[in-house]
Amino acid sequence: MADRLFKKWNKMQHKHKKIESLILNFILMLASLIIALALAEVLLRFLKIGGNSFEHPRYLYRTSDTLGYEYTPNFNGIFKTDFNFNTKIKINSKGLRDYEYSYDKPSNVFRILVLGDSFTAGLQVQMEDTYPKVIERLLKNKNYGNYRYEVINSGVSGYNTIQEFEFLKEKGIKFKPDIVVIGFCMSNDIKDNYLGSLYTVIDGWLANRIKENTNYLFVNIKAFVRKYSRLYCFITNKIKESLVLKKMLIKMNVVVPDLLPDKLSLYSKHMSEEVKKEWEFTGRILRDIKKFADDNSIKLLVVTIPDQFQTEGFRWRLIMNQYKLIPEDYDIDNPQKTLIEICDKEDVMVLDLTEGLRKYADKKERLYIENEYHWNKYGHLCVAKEIYNFLNKQKNYFMY
Repeated sequence: MADRLFKKWNKMQHKHKKIESLILNFILMLASLIIALALAEVLLRFLKIGGNSFEHPRYLYRTSDTLGYEYTPNFNGIFKTDFNFNTKIKINSKGLRDYEYSYDKPSNVFRILVLGDSFTAGLQVQMEDTYPKVIERLLKNKNYGNYRYEVINSGVSGYNTIQEFEFLKEKGIKFKPDIVVIGFCMSNDIKDNYLGSLYTVIDGWLANRIKENTNYLFVNIKAFVRKYSRLYCFITNKIKESLVLKKMLIKMNVVVPDLLPDKLSLYSKHMSEEVKKEWEFTGRILRDIKKFADDNSIKLLVVTIPDQFQTEGFRWRLIMNQYKLIPEDYDIDNPQKTLIEICDKEDVMVLDLTEGLRKYADKKERLYIENEYHWNKYGHLCVAKEIYNFLNKQKNYFMY
């Protein structure tokens, strides 16, 4: 009996030791992993590799019943990465990234209201360097007709044309603009208009409601990691660069599918039925905006904002090679051609920036922030010059 109890006790002791050994090995393995990750983080920071992801400041956005979300009035903050930019973000009392403007408009003031998304908002550069403010300075220097010129930047990151129209009807019209300029982003506005707003505000963070888990805890953890971890950015960038790894992780539901091949359908010479529907939907929106503008005696100008690979040709060639596409089946200018056709049909004035920006890009000075797809200060300056020159040539139509 005693012998049997001793064996049982001995067996339990052996089992406990085995469990203790497994726990200890797990702790050692976890500690080793944490140390390895920490060393990798330190090494990447020392070598200045990886960079931060571009996480917008918390509480910059708030929810809106009509617009989905909007900038938080009177917000003050910093938007920065280690290598790319460090900008002050100040939102005025009306929810715009601009100076304070009264809704009342004196008789000697000529106002241009600029609608758009992140390219117009220009969070990556200082507020005074965004293209609407540069246009304002150029107009003031010319002093046409003894007017005092005000160019109001109402761009909001992530907005589609529907949201921009809603803003115009709800708030923009109160400024009594003489001209409304729509910065139409060729890379996403067509599809975003058809799909609806992609973004929502979760606990002060702007989150993609389609691509991301919108759980409060998940959004906060991801925002923290994206903002402070070089290693996270390094790994995610490598995943983006590797098609094989990306496909494997998509199958495992670890990452979302790459949207670039879907976006490239806009550039195909053989337009699919889905793309036709997207363009028809955008055409109806532009028709409604034009009618609203005409009813309120506002001149309307649509400005095409080309994708980065449209202005920097080598990127287009890289995409063709990376996805093993046949260049003859695609037209790099196809979206602009289609938009111009729609604008002509709806009697909407349109300025295509593509050729102008290609000329600037050919001068070997960067238009875009490194490792990012938005314009830098010089890019905004070039865009402002193109729009200003167009307005100047068409001043009899715009009557300023």
